[in-house]
Amino acid sequence: MVVACRFRKLHHFHSQAAIQKLPYLVQEAPLVHVTTANGDKLSSSSIVPEVTWYTQGHTFTTSTKVLDIPHYDMILGMDWLEQFSPMWVDWKKDEVHIYGSEDHIERH
Repeated sequence: MVVACRFRKLHHFHSQAAIQKLPYLVQEAPLVHVTTANGDKLSSSSIVPEVTWYTQGHTFTTSTKVLDIPHYDMILGMDWLEQFSPMWVDWKKDEVHIYGSEDHIERH
């Protein structure tokens, strides 16, 4: 799974392609309009209330809007980063350390 972080607090997103491969219940939700980094405008009217996902021994549960995003399976909003703040990020080593944990997450 390819995950990106979005430095806005409003929503988390899952790609339509990823959700179709997973056993999650998709529900209707209020329409949300999103402007991507390149200026494209996308819309979502679906939500997956609780997506449980794992990375390197860590388990997270996040509600995500469903969006037609071609290059990522999931995009996390700033509020997810704040929930696990403070963090230590080493961009050169591609590592994220969540304080209060002996472990770290490496980006591959």
